[in-house]
Amino acid sequence: MTSPDEDDERMGDGPLDLPSAAVGVYAGLLGYGVGAALGVPRSALIVGALFGWLVVALGLSQRPWVWMALGRRRLLAAPMVVALVPALVLAVGLEYEAVAVPLTPVLWLVGLALSGMVVLEAGTTRYADRAAGEQLISWTATADPATQRRKTVSIVLGAAGFVGTFVAMLLFQIPSFLLTVSVVIVVVLAVRRGRPQTYEACEHGLRYRDVGTAGAQFCPWTRFDDYRETDDAIVLERRFGVDVRMDADAVPAEAREMLAASIDNVL
Repeated sequence: MTSPDEDDERMGDGPLDLPSAAVGVYAGLLGYGVGAALGVPRSALIVGALFGWLVVALGLSQRPWVWMALGRRRLLAAPMVVALVPALVLAVGLEYEAVAVPLTPVLWLVGLALSGMVVLEAGTTRYADRAAGEQLISWTATADPATQRRKTVSIVLGAAGFVGTFVAMLLFQIPSFLLTVSVVIVVVLAVRRGRPQTYEACEHGLRYRDVGTAGAQFCPWTRFDDYRETDDAIVLERRFGVDVRMDADAVPAEAREMLAASIDNVL
């Protein structure tokens, strides 16, 4: 069993932790872009960006309540989305020559989006480790057969989408970056298709992560609506969103009892 303080060690106990450092990078890049638009000299921009990164990172580091608040309100994706949407709009505009802007703002937005992705991943893990409470039992399981079949269909559709995008790029001059996006989607789906996950029934909810990865996710018991078993699956029905489905043969009896009791206690 682990405590929240022990879980924090996964993200580092030094003066800087990963999610805080990522937010610092985001803030530094944001300040650099705003300063460049205002005509601030480059040397001052670099110094200011580094100083902003350090101040923000140190200010947030070792303050778990920040990640708890953002995680509960599902705001951790906001930095990534805020940068990604205009980056895509500008990329399409440049592809069709509909906008006359240099490439630098697009690269700046891409940098913000990438740092926002790190904020999302690291912040979600910090939230999961802090919000879960004491770990009661853990096990490893793959998705149930029905989910595996759906993932296979998604990969096939993604591959068909890649071919369609390639043909459309040749015939209709659609933005070329869409081809890269389709490739990334197919690769991610293929890699994750059969990967097992480690599940941890904790005091306040279910924490889970892909085997071999550091990133974790967390769902409080209050967000589940029902527990049920089928011939080949253990299903945790969410009030909103996609249900959690596991291969029934991989879930021990003790874990089943713990899941059923935990969800029943909050209904």
